[in-house]
Amino acid sequence: MLVLLSCSLFSNAQNFTASVNTANVSTTNNFQLNFTLNASGKNFTPPDFSAFHIRSGPSQSSQTSIVNGKYSKALIISYVLQPKKQGNFQIGSASIVSGEKTLLSKPITINVSKSAAQTDKNLFVRAIVNKTNVYQGEDLVVTFRLYHKINVSRILDMRAPALSGFWSEQIELNRQSQVGTEVYKGVKYNTYDIMKMVLFPQRNGNLEIDPFEAEFLANIPVNNQRRNDPFNIFLRNTQEVQLSSKTSAIRINVKPLPANAPKTFNGAVGRFSFDVNCSPLQIETNDAVNLNLKIKGKGNLTLIESPKVNLPSNLESYEPKVSNRVSKTAGGVSGTKSFEYIIIPRVPGKHIIDPITFTYFDLTKKSYVTLNSRPYTIDVSGEADAISQSGGVNKADVELLNDDIRFIKTGNILLTKANTKFVASPVFYLLMALPILFFGLVFGFKKKVDEYFADSTLNRSRKANKVAHKRLVAARKSLAANETDAVYENILKAIWGYLSDKFNIPVAELTKEHAAETLQKQEVDEYTIIDLKNTIAECEMGRYSPAYTPDSLTNIYDKAANLITSIEEKLN
Repeated sequence: MLVLLSCSLFSNAQNFTASVNTANVSTTNNFQLNFTLNASGKNFTPPDFSAFHIRSGPSQSSQTSIVNGKYSKALIISYVLQPKKQGNFQIGSASIVSGEKTLLSKPITINVSKSAAQTDKNLFVRAIVNKTNVYQGEDLVVTFRLYHKINVSRILDMRAPALSGFWSEQIELNRQSQVGTEVYKGVKYNTYDIMKMVLFPQRNGNLEIDPFEAEFLANIPVNNQRRNDPFNIFLRNTQEVQLSSKTSAIRINVKPLPANAPKTFNGAVGRFSFDVNCSPLQIETNDAVNLNLKIKGKGNLTLIESPKVNLPSNLESYEPKVSNRVSKTAGGVSGTKSFEYIIIPRVPGKHIIDPITFTYFDLTKKSYVTLNSRPYTIDVSGEADAISQSGGVNKADVELLNDDIRFIKTGNILLTKANTKFVASPVFYLLMALPILFFGLVFGFKKKVDEYFADSTLNRSRKANKVAHKRLVAARKSLAANETDAVYENILKAIWGYLSDKFNIPVAELTKEHAAETLQKQEVDEYTIIDLKNTIAECEMGRYSPAYTPDSLTNIYDKAANLITSIEEKLN
């Protein structure tokens, strides 16, 4: 039974309360906080949660009831929180606007005790990396491993590190590869690989892999009280206890890539091959040509973007279809990434597609390598598309010309001198100035338009919402295929890509805190900012936790799509 500690503010039958399911928790326990309004409301502002981890929320729900024929409705905003440290902490007042009034909840005090979990020298976790000195974009593998000499029943909870500055790819583990034995500091332990990831540093400098924390339910031997019992040697008494352990932080030295990068370099690091295929090369107008770009090898494949394709202006092209066929193992990420373009020729003739260039940084050679495709000539036959045809005289033009032609008059023609003095009149000068003024305005307008469309930063910002929702299409396809890891990965790409495009911030420099600070400067409300941070956290945790179900995947996808739309609306 939940004990609700509630404080209410009454004003004209409007009741806004704050309640928790328990006010006494340990540092390893979560508790639920509800804000309830018995009316409709808007502009909810949460209190300061700096003393707590937000494990989920804010989630919004409504509740209706009919008691003795009387109808009532309540709005509930919920959080799941976890204390950061021991002590007494006050959750301050939240506010909400209902009607024309701003209502405040009363503060609630939370008493936080030390974790009930114990530590034991026979059980601990370690973070193991295969290298600590890498280039920006180079892969490294981190393993979070449990060492134990006592029986472990199950993992109760685990808190993955934030991995700020890294892009991560989780390695799927099977039971056979997870379990083993290892001699550590001269002592033999049973081992269990809890989690293994490939990390790609997105900026240079000293980065840290934050501590990984976990709690376990274990059976430890206890002393038998019947010391003089001759049968004591046959008794093996154990006690089930809750144990916790935390890894140490690991510092990674990330070297910057050489400064002489070619203009065609877009961040690919590893070792790759590059293949381009274009077919058919003989085609009718308005039929489709397939242009396939395939990058194969080992490195940061999932982060590689399509090499630039320069097409003649009379060839139409669409956004490429991107396909990933990669394997994530302890050796890193390897496989193939393909970009398939559909090209439509509208005009007959020979159209040349220039060589396509792909540049990557080779970790073996420690230098940039540039690969080029051959040029392709597309021979297009048939008739030009009506829209693409240039001007010419058509039947309507001929008929109009016939109406405009007048016969030359013959015979005596009476001519008279006009009495008006048009030359040098004010109207004359005005008409003379109008063309100059008109062309000046046109030139100025065209210059502004050219500057507007030439500004790539403004273009990215303007198209950020559209591009983000295209990225979410990939997440929706993964959702339909029940590809859990791909769903979270594509949602994160959509969110981080949107923020990067919208505010012209490199993805490598984006963190939840940086994003929140940027949105605050744009006067985006706190509710939306918290929703953003929680959605990112849910995706990051979802990639590592097997507890998530397809239903929760759908909820997170919907939340991400609505979140991007909401931020876009608030910024416009």
